[in-house]
Amino acid sequence: MRVVIVTLLLMFLSPALTLAEAQTIEGKLATVDLQKVLQDSKYGNQAKKQLEKKFAGDQKKLEQTRDEVMKAKADLQKQAALLSKDALEKKAESVQKKERDAMRAMQDFRERLQLENKSLVEKALHEVEAIVQAIAKEKGYDFVLEKNQPGFLYSSRQIDITDSVIKELNKKKVQ
Repeated sequence: MRVVIVTLLLMFLSPALTLAEAQTIEGKLATVDLQKVLQDSKYGNQAKKQLEKKFAGDQKKLEQTRDEVMKAKADLQKQAALLSKDALEKKAESVQKKERDAMRAMQDFRERLQLENKSLVEKALHEVEAIVQAIAKEKGYDFVLEKNQPGFLYSSRQIDITDSVIKELNKKKVQ
């Protein structure tokens, strides 16, 4: 019960503490929209194209497999009345196996795609971090905050360095 009460108190008091702390912080502040940087930069688009190209063949194979399974199901339904019980069961098992295999292949594909995407995003964010630090040092910013974080409600366009970050990131090539 104590833990619940303490947790509730902290939840209600933490915004007030944060506000009080924010009023005492002095320094030059900037914001950056990392999502926009990744979506709108040439670097981000190159990474996306690289990912699509790398997985295009697998995507096509999966689509073919899906089409084969759908055709096998349709054939099974058409032939159901004509086949003996044993033949129908064997064919149904075969179709179910193809479907399970296709689902496993799709899951494997999604996992590999997510891992590769995560790797590319991490690499891009490393580049972005270096650019943000360089811009912050050059312009004398003490703090650079990410705009899409929870609790971030407003920032003036004057302190947004997103376009500067995109401009610098556009000079880099995806490797």
